[in-house]
Amino acid sequence: MRKRLKPGPYTHKLNLLVPGCAVCKGIALLALAAAGCAALGWDRLAAILGYLLAAVLVLFFILLCVEQHQDRVHCERALAEDAARERQKKKY
Repeated sequence: MRKRLKPGPYTHKLNLLVPGCAVCKGIALLALAAAGCAALGWDRLAAILGYLLAAVLVLFFILLCVEQHQDRVHCERALAEDAARERQKKKY
């Protein structure tokens, strides 16, 4: 019977590949809209769009950091399980 390590702290994995592409497109559209508004002289709207753009960028970077941390933890757990499996093979 295989001995399993205790479950990790994450039951759901954050995956930003597809949503991240959509967010990048949204960021580009917000940047273009802000630049367009600034070019047309609509400074207040350009500032609002710029602040919204900054908020979306900060949120996106935070989510990327969370995903990177989860990937690191999953990788470390997989390496530990592999090492435990190899030690068990050597015993028998």
